Amino acid sequence: MEKSELNELKEQLEAKGITWAEAAEKIKFDVSLLNLYLVSPPVPISVINPLKKVLEAA
Repeated sequence: MEKSELNELKEQLEAKGITWAEAAEKIKFDVSLLNLYLVSPPVPISVINPLKKVLEAA
C-alpha cells in the first residue's frame, strides 16, 4: 500500500470520528509506528486490514 492510500484511510477514519490514536488502540498497534508508515511505506497488510475493519465497523 502506498503512503497516499494510508493517508486516505486515516482521513476516512477521522471523518467518522475515530482519531488515529484511537484506531491504533483498537488494532493494538503503536500509534508512533502508524505515523512512521504514513511517511515511509510500504505498509504491511497486517496493519491495513485491521484498520479497514475498524473503518467498516464505525
